[in-house]
Amino acid sequence: LARVTLSRWLGFELPYITFFGAVMAAAWYGGLTPGVLATALSSAAAVYWFVVPSGTFTQTDTGDVIGVLVFLLTGVLVSLAAERLHEARRQIELQRQGRQSQAFA
Repeated sequence: LARVTLSRWLGFELPYITFFGAVMAAAWYGGLTPGVLATALSSAAAVYWFVVPSGTFTQTDTGDVIGVLVFLLTGVLVSLAAERLHEARRQIELQRQGRQSQAFA
């Protein structure tokens, strides 16, 4: 919705700019799978509605293909990084629980 609102000013320039936030939020709160899903859905939406010619999945420019590939790669990397943070948090919680159970023993 943010990208649609900004379309008056951005036109067809920067088709992925607002989708980065959606990918980061999904990855931060959900981890790898939600982040990758948000990346895939965002790239499909951006290509369909904001890459010329809009309303199709036909891409005519090599730059458009490179743009979507860079967005996909970046989204997956952000999702992987968020998943690593989730894993680290889970490990810290397990360690804390182990220390607490040893203290009570």
